[in-house]
Amino acid sequence: MGTALKPLPAASQRPEENESSMAKYKMKTHSGAKGRFYISGSGKVLRRKININNFRRKKRGETLRLISRKMAVSPGTARRVRRLMPYS
Repeated sequence: MGTALKPLPAASQRPEENESSMAKYKMKTHSGAKGRFYISGSGKVLRRKININNFRRKKRGETLRLISRKMAVSPGTARRVRRLMPYS
């Protein structure tokens, strides 16, 4: 009638798997940190500056240009962010 399920081969007939080369666990990247922080080419953790969303017309052009750049986070925060983003 339908397709029959084939039984798995016995453990002695399975190909040998090298357990030392296989990773057992993968850490998950924190999705909130992924969107908020960047890792520069030199390894610095960068973040977006504040006060960019509201009242842009009132702000000076110099201020808006400064806000558009990224800013490095403090060393303590960088350690915490690196823990949240293990593969970056």
